[in-house]
Amino acid sequence: MPDTVVLGGGIIGLSTAYYLAKLTRDAGVQHNIHIVEPSSQLFSSASGKAGGFLAKDWFNPTMAPLGELSFRLHKELAEQNDGRAKWGYAPVISYSLDRYASSHGDSDSESNRDTDSEPPVSPLSEQRSLEGETRDETQRNGHATGQVNETEVPPRHNQNRSSAGEDWMEAGESRVVAVEQRLAEASERPVGAGAEEQAAAALALANADAEAAALAEENAATAKLDDPLWLRAKPHALQAISDKTTTAQCNPQQLCEFLLNSCLAMGVRLHHPALATHLYHADSNDPASQTMLKLTNISKTGVGRTIRTASYELPVDSLVVAAGCWTPDAFRTLFPDAPRPPTIDRHAGYSVRVRSRHWQPAPPSAPAPYAGPCHAVFTSDPSGFSPELFTRVASELWIGGVNDSQLPLTDDPTDTLPDPDAIERMLAVGRELCGDDIEVIDASVCFRPVTPTRKPFITRVDEKALGAGVVPQAQAGAGVPGGVYVAAGHGPWGISMSLGTGLVVAEMVLGRETSADVKSLGKW
Repeated sequence: MPDTVVLGGGIIGLSTAYYLAKLTRDAGVQHNIHIVEPSSQLFSSASGKAGGFLAKDWFNPTMAPLGELSFRLHKELAEQNDGRAKWGYAPVISYSLDRYASSHGDSDSESNRDTDSEPPVSPLSEQRSLEGETRDETQRNGHATGQVNETEVPPRHNQNRSSAGEDWMEAGESRVVAVEQRLAEASERPVGAGAEEQAAAALALANADAEAAALAEENAATAKLDDPLWLRAKPHALQAISDKTTTAQCNPQQLCEFLLNSCLAMGVRLHHPALATHLYHADSNDPASQTMLKLTNISKTGVGRTIRTASYELPVDSLVVAAGCWTPDAFRTLFPDAPRPPTIDRHAGYSVRVRSRHWQPAPPSAPAPYAGPCHAVFTSDPSGFSPELFTRVASELWIGGVNDSQLPLTDDPTDTLPDPDAIERMLAVGRELCGDDIEVIDASVCFRPVTPTRKPFITRVDEKALGAGVVPQAQAGAGVPGGVYVAAGHGPWGISMSLGTGLVVAEMVLGRETSADVKSLGKW
C-alpha cells in the first residue's frame, strides 16, 4: 500500500489530500495519506484569511487551463455539498469603481446615486437587524514590523504596464493587473455593458415583440436586484468587468474546514502541530529500503516559545511539499544537499472583515434565503493602494488591498499581528463606500507565497534537483511513481486555483494524466 505525506495543511495541501483520497477511494485502491502542519493554529495564514475571490478566465495562457479547471471544480464541489451554506460559495459580479468619476447626466435622476448620501438599507434584509446577532470577538490589535507597501499603482492610473499573466502580481502582488486587463476588455464593449444597461438595451430592442419585451423587462428587474445596492457610488462610476458565470466567492477558512473534515472521513491522518525534520532509510545499509520521514510534535509555552516533544516516523513513497511561503524552508530541511531549492518569497497582505446594515442578505438557513450573487469591487486610493471589497453570503464584507513586501516571515503565522495603520487605511475606504456605521468583525494579516516568475510551481521534482541525500521512492508493487512534488507560489490566486492544483497533484502522485496542462509551471 503506497504512503503519501503532504507537508502543509493549508488549502493547497488539503485540496491535494482531498482529491488523492477521493480518487483512490473511487478506484477501490488503498492508499495511506498523511497531512503534516506545524503551525499552532490551522488556517492561520492565507488559507483562512484571504478574500476567497474565484476567477475562471483572469489568467495568462500558461495558467489558463488550471484556472478554468479549478473554477469548475469549485462550482461542482459547492453544488454537490451545499457549498453556499457550508462555506459561502456564491457567484459574483465584479466591478471596477472609479471613485473620482466626474458627475454627468441628470443630477436629479433617481439613478444618479450620490456618494455623499447613505445607500439604501438592503431590501433583501429589511426584517433583519444587526442587534442581537452573535458577534465575533476575535478582533486583533497589535503592531507589525516592516513598512506598508506604497508602490502599488491603482487601476485606471497605469496604462503602460503589461497585463500579461506572468505580471498578475506586479504592483504589490495584488490582483490589480488582472483587474486592469478585465477593465480594458470591458471598455471595448459598447457603452452600457453592465448588467442593468444590457437588460435595458435588450428591452428597447424587443419593443416590437411583446413576449420578448416582457422577458427583457423581467431580466432588467432581476439585473437591478443584482446591483451592489450596498455601495455608495454613482452608477456611471461602476463598470462591470465580469458576470456571474466567470467569478465567484467563498469563505476560505470554511472551505478548508470542509476539505479537512472530508479528508478525515476518508481516512486521511492529520499530524498537527508537527514538524518534518529529516528523511532516512528503514535499513541504513540498503538504499532501496523503505524511505522514512521523521516527525516531531511541537507545542508552544505560555510565553510563546516553541518546544519540540515526542518524535515518530512515517513511511513515505511520495512527498508533496505544499507549505506556501514555508516551502523553501521545508525543502532545505529535508534536502540539504539540493543544489537549488525552490525560490518562493512571502508577501504580506492585510484585510478586515466588517458588517454593514446595507448588506444583510437572508442567510442560507433562512426560510427564504438570498439566492442572488455577491459582489467584488476593485478600485483605487490616492494613498497608493488598490482596495478590494468582497461581499459574502454571511452578511459581511471583506476589505483588502494593503500589502507589505518587507514584513518578516515568522515560523508560526500566529506570531504576526496586523498593523493598525494598514487596517485603518482600509477601514477609511470601507466607511466612504459603505457608510460610517460599519462594524469591525476582525482584522488580519496573512502571508502569500510569490515566485520570481509570478507563476506557481506545480511539478514532480527531478531527482537530480534533490541532491545526494535520501529521497522518497516508491517500493515495489506500490503502483505509484513515488518521489517529491512541489505545489506552491500561487500568490493572490491560491484560493482560486486550489482545487485544480490539488486534483492535478493528486493525479501526478498516482501516475495519471493530469486534468490540466501544467508543464510550464514545472521549473524554478
